[in-house]
Amino acid sequence: DMSGARGVLVNITSSSMLRLKEIDDVMECVQFAAEEATVIVGSVFDENMGDGLRVTVVATGLGAPLARKQPKPEVVYRSEETYQRTGTDNEPIANVNYGELETPTIMRSGRRAAVDAMEKSGVDTYDIPSFLRKQAD
Repeated sequence: DMSGARGVLVNITSSSMLRLKEIDDVMECVQFAAEEATVIVGSVFDENMGDGLRVTVVATGLGAPLARKQPKPEVVYRSEETYQRTGTDNEPIANVNYGELETPTIMRSGRRAAVDAMEKSGVDTYDIPSFLRKQAD
């Protein structure tokens, strides 16, 4: 019983003397057994089969429930309240404007900020690669 199958693979093995009428008869049986399925058929010629015919059928999706649509996730926005950190410093967490994240960091903070940060950490100006210094200018 292949009723309810979503996909059916059919392989017909026979000698090269296989007639189109024989393929049609096999496919009518498969189509009758699985009317709603997507059917893919292939054939293999094996001269050792003589007048014989071997049909291999693989049905997929039998008894599987239909996929349910996943509901779209609900977008939740944080209020403007400030929350306290759980660490020992107990400073308020800064509110983040996520709309700004569309703009690359280098454009938001400026290129010069990276070079200034390096200089403030004790790095000599000439220890900063020239391509970084030029980008900052």
